[in-house]
Amino acid sequence: MKKVSVRPLLWLAWFIPSLALADLCTEVGIYSNETRQVELDFVEMPLFTDINGNPIPPQNQTMGLYSMVLSLPFGFADVKIESYSLIGAITESNPCYAKFTPTTGLLEIPKILVPTVIPYLHGGPISGPIVECSATLQQSVLRPEIFSLIQYNCVFSQ
Repeated sequence: MKKVSVRPLLWLAWFIPSLALADLCTEVGIYSNETRQVELDFVEMPLFTDINGNPIPPQNQTMGLYSMVLSLPFGFADVKIESYSLIGAITESNPCYAKFTPTTGLLEIPKILVPTVIPYLHGGPISGPIVECSATLQQSVLRPEIFSLIQYNCVFSQ
């Protein structure tokens, strides 16, 4: 996926009230019905040091930027981190990137493209339209690689 900065376009939201921030985001998660996985190209997380276990001080404004693959192995409401990798460090947060906050255990995903299916009585489901969703997931206390879906909102994309 080509990375395009949305910063120059953010001013449009001030002049067009019906234009939501998610409409401007090009850095989106993509869900696959076949693999039951979500690919997140950009997830912001605070950076910690192993010496004292504390995050790098907020005044440094440095965060880790990761890519992540999530799967739905247990049904719809539980999500498992399959893999993640460090992309680099960033000094400015991007409202279009997913964000993980370790202190609350919340993973907030502003935009995921989800293909729908339409049940078909003969021959299985057929593909339906794509919906744009946002999701908030809560990390499990006992199994940190597992997240539970606590908020989910979808709208039809144009």
